[in-house]
Formats: sequence, C-alpha cells, structure tokens
Amino acid sequence: IRWGANTQSWMVEMATVYPNPVKDVLQVLGVESSQAQLLDAKGAVVKAVTITEGRLDVSDLSAGVYSLLLETPKGISRVGFVRQ
Repeated sequence: IRWGANTQSWMVEMATVYPNPVKDVLQVLGVESSQAQLLDAKGAVVKAVTITEGRLDVSDLSAGVYSLLLETPKGISRVGFVRQ
C-alpha cells in the first residue's frame, strides 16, 4: 500500500495487466469488474471505462503510454501499459 500524492487516497497494488505492450484487448488480473479511468502519459484522463470479466478493449486508443486507474472496494490501483 502506498499513498498517492496526486490522488490523495490510498493506492493498493492489486492489479496486473498483460500483454504489455497491447494491441487490442488488455487482460486485467486481480479485477473481474471495476470502474476505471484511462490516463495518458501526462496524467490527463482520456476516458472512463468499465472492466468486464477482467478484459478491457483498448483498440480505439492511439499508440502510446497509458495508466489504468482502477477503483474497487479494496481501494485504488494504478498500473501502466503501452498501446502499440
């Protein structure tokens, strides 16, 4: 567990994503369903998404570096990935 200064809330390391880099569908281990936000490399929110059955379609994103900010009953987790 770590304190996220920019989110001002507890961040829980609980999710892993693969494949990384990803082309179309990102698998999110440790989260079956969750509300989430996709952030660009500068930390700006690209869009709000819902993870369903541990999968997230990222095919509409431009190539680049992103973060997935997950909100679950256990807390908030942030994990990075690269979209090819």
